[in-house]
Amino acid sequence: MPSFFNNSLSLAVLTSALILSGCSNLLPRQHKDYTGSDAATLVIQQEEVAGIVTLLYYENKGECYDRIEIYTVRPNMFDSSRRIFTLKIQPGKLLAVQQIYNTKKQFYPLGPFSTVQVIKKLPFIPQSGKRYYFAVDRGVHEIPNDYVITSNTDPQKVISEFPQPAQPSWDSTRICRHTWGNE
Repeated sequence: MPSFFNNSLSLAVLTSALILSGCSNLLPRQHKDYTGSDAATLVIQQEEVAGIVTLLYYENKGECYDRIEIYTVRPNMFDSSRRIFTLKIQPGKLLAVQQIYNTKKQFYPLGPFSTVQVIKKLPFIPQSGKRYYFAVDRGVHEIPNDYVITSNTDPQKVISEFPQPAQPSWDSTRICRHTWGNE
């Protein structure tokens, strides 16, 4: 009887470990800064109730790009003002900044506005020593290292001064599809 119990317990522990390790790539972790001297900088400006910002890292699998890491950028839930996050990121990686936010949309002329959820992935490949700016619904743009971004910076002004999206980029329409999830 004890050997059956030990075998069942071992099987349960092994199964749980396999399931949890398989899901670890699906669950976002809090972003930690890259510490290499070649780091790129990503400045994220997130306004009040602007949604969720996630950093998604991918690797090229030939026919498609497979997500290998996912990190969240979490604001302080007690601070309702504009937020600035300055992150150090590893250069040369296939990165997509994903934004999930709500917006109002009118589906037909003179009709009522409805709230819709928008999910966008903005792909780029960070370059060593470069500085990038991201604001919800504005994209990722390279900015000079000495360009000052504060919580009062107007995102439209930054984008009008630096209209070119971050380069180089990669084709985020070729993301690998898996049976257990969207990607």
